[in-house]
Amino acid sequence: MIHATALQGLAKDSSIQSLVVALGGTTVNAINSYAEVLASVFTETDIVSYTVPANKTARISGWQVSSSPCARFKLQVDGVVNGLVRTSATKPTDEVTFNGGVLVATTGQIVKISGYHEDSESQNMNASIFGVYE
Repeated sequence: MIHATALQGLAKDSSIQSLVVALGGTTVNAINSYAEVLASVFTETDIVSYTVPANKTARISGWQVSSSPCARFKLQVDGVVNGLVRTSATKPTDEVTFNGGVLVATTGQIVKISGYHEDSESQNMNASIFGVYE
């Protein structure tokens, strides 16, 4: 655990599942949830989700998606769409940040990314949710 009075760093590396940093003397924990799934054609498929722990507040700073076919991805909190992004053959990966802001989710809320494609066969899709909780 790192404890300091300023933000020391936040990794967005899928190999790091939890990183503890400190912000203004308050200990916060990194969110870096990643998953890859084989998505069926014409079916919205849940790719990755994160449930906010008890007595915690999550601040989602961004999300990243990737797919081999053209696809549509949704970021949702408890089923409410908070973001939509599309990938294409020329841009198979996209990363979304909230321009310095965050998406706030509270205890028990589920943040998830789902994907949908119309390719001729099942395709690999992956997604990451990143931010912090305190």
